[in-house]
Amino acid sequence: MSYYNRLVKSGLRPSRRSVLKGIGAGLAASTLGMPAYVRAATAGKIKLGYLSPTTGPLALFGETDGYTLQKIRALLGGQLQCADGNTYEIEILDRDSQSNPNKASEIAGNLILNDEVHLLVPASTTDTILPAAEQAELYETPCISSGAPWQAVIMPRGGGKQTFDWTYHFFWGLDEALNTFVGLWNHLETNKKVGMLFPQNI
Repeated sequence: MSYYNRLVKSGLRPSRRSVLKGIGAGLAASTLGMPAYVRAATAGKIKLGYLSPTTGPLALFGETDGYTLQKIRALLGGQLQCADGNTYEIEILDRDSQSNPNKASEIAGNLILNDEVHLLVPASTTDTILPAAEQAELYETPCISSGAPWQAVIMPRGGGKQTFDWTYHFFWGLDEALNTFVGLWNHLETNKKVGMLFPQNI
């Protein structure tokens, strides 16, 4: 059982941020007097939780994930060297949201609470990103998402009136997409009528 979970079980509930700071300080203190090559070997492990739809009706969005993750793992070789000279073991835990928002929420919670990932990375459609981001915010775990228009991720969660401490989203918006397509369509001979289909949470 982790230090964080032991504290929670005993009735104390520190923020995940304070626990991570404490762990970092402990690692720094314990390795301060060691030679550089020993520090590099014992800096610790970083766990990333990657969540996307690879089965179900949205599986096309995650179809290339296996190939991409294979290339990333091969490139990193199980290690990540940081600017401070420390080398960390890195583990990427990839999970299938099954194109189901409820499953995405459950899996994100398991990655945070049971696998104890340091960073959650949900991707591809709001059905995966929104529930995962909510779990990350709830359990104070850093989360970086991509693969859905930013309005579809921000607006259902309070829009500009709501601030988030743990979740970040990086992707283009519907306005950029619309401007791109209009620019393309203006070069074609058409009747200037366009039909669009959007999910209800945009």
